[in-house]
Amino acid sequence: MDNMFKSIEEGPRGSAFIPSCELAYRFMKIERANAEDEVKKFLDKAPYFDNKGKFVGLNEVIKNGFNWHMIDFLYEKGAIHYLISHNDILNETDDEFFMSLKLRYKRLIDNGMNKKDAQEECKNELKYANDVILKACEENKEGLGKLGNEITNKGNHGIHHYLIKKPIDKYSLKLIVKEFKK
Repeated sequence: MDNMFKSIEEGPRGSAFIPSCELAYRFMKIERANAEDEVKKFLDKAPYFDNKGKFVGLNEVIKNGFNWHMIDFLYEKGAIHYLISHNDILNETDDEFFMSLKLRYKRLIDNGMNKKDAQEECKNELKYANDVILKACEENKEGLGKLGNEITNKGNHGIHHYLIKKPIDKYSLKLIVKEFKK
């Protein structure tokens, strides 16, 4: 896994990729920690993912609506998009993909997974997110798609306000989760 990022980190884009990943990583770590109580109360009863429960078919996603895995992915996607779009050096088509992969890898390591297992799991998580979550949002533009865009936009605004050191609660992951209880 480290070799996969090595070409970016040691190449000309590394001076932008490494600090952007660190910013997004710190931001998401703070947001997840702040949202943890809400996740436990109102969504899946556990703030972490388990393999048996998270990989569901598209029909189940649509039937059951948003879950923590979907909210977390879309919010993080907004933060990553903001960092990539506001950086002239990170302009390759795969930069968002690699940053998403790197953040998922680091989160899994933080959660106690060994590096070898984290390599496979982060790829599986990102494949699920791209193949199922984004597909569900695209197929149901007025339902899941509309909510997905709102969550992504809040992640985009959330990291902006984090960077300027003026966080606004309405863009927090905690509030997004809390709103889903209603």
